[in-house]
Amino acid sequence: MRRTPPQLFLNIDREKAQSMHVPVSRIFTTLQSKLASMYINDFNLIGYTFKVKMQSAAEDRTTINDIMNTYIQNDQGQMVPLSSVATLSYMVGPRQISRFNQLMSAEVTAQAKPGVSSGELMNQIEAIPLPENYSITWTDMSYQERQNDGKIVLLMGMALLFGYLFLVAQYESWTVPISVIVSVSVALLGALLGLIICNTPLSIYAQLGLVMLVGLAGKNAILMVEFSKMERERGVPIQEAALEGARQRFRAVMMTAISFIIGVFPMVIASGAGAASRKAIGISTFYGMILATVVGILFIPALYAMFQRYREWVKGLFAGKAE
Repeated sequence: MRRTPPQLFLNIDREKAQSMHVPVSRIFTTLQSKLASMYINDFNLIGYTFKVKMQSAAEDRTTINDIMNTYIQNDQGQMVPLSSVATLSYMVGPRQISRFNQLMSAEVTAQAKPGVSSGELMNQIEAIPLPENYSITWTDMSYQERQNDGKIVLLMGMALLFGYLFLVAQYESWTVPISVIVSVSVALLGALLGLIICNTPLSIYAQLGLVMLVGLAGKNAILMVEFSKMERERGVPIQEAALEGARQRFRAVMMTAISFIIGVFPMVIASGAGAASRKAIGISTFYGMILATVVGILFIPALYAMFQRYREWVKGLFAGKAE
């Protein structure tokens, strides 16, 4: 059985203190300087810095009478005994009082069962009916997660947009990079399927894995499209240029993809402390790269050929109108 420790309660008669011109804040300051010590300043001596604190001697702050015999100076310069404006009594109370945002609070830690995301758990907690003047506030990682809740679509859109703009600058074309961006969708589909197969929620760590896949899967497409573009600039037909780019970079793409898949596999089967975050990132990137490697590579040459034909058709159309 948990016991509540005894405490001393100081009941200040504020109306009487006001009539005697004793500010309540001065009562607290005087008690602090006598019982709990009050910092004054620092001084330097023989190369060291020492703090100056004001506090009554130990023999003058041991009993209740020592507290009640404390004198407080009022606004008129007179010394008023504490016993004339306050009473002291015993009471019981909690050992520790927690506060959050200057309000009394109780800290609760909740853990979701396997297969339930932290977002679903937070929604269920917020749906609990509470008494009047009670509320729920999130702290630490939960606070950060709540602040970024539902922003995965925006983050993925920005990742794809910036990736596309970088490729536009690299290829000096608005259409060729589209084949790279479209091929990334295969990796994202693989990541989502992997999360479903492993019964893993789309947590903030899994979302981080999706953002990582934009660069990881886009790298494979960039290698192939770059060589296909070079072949096309040499006058090779579009279909042959697409196949030649895939043939030249197939071994390099497979080596890097397989090495990454093998390297990330330990995260998929991780266990122990912190395993949930490692598994979420590992599963999303592992399955995403598998599908991007097995299926995505087959679509990259076709996507390049399709968008390259469209690009040249549009250029030819505008060139014909200009003539």
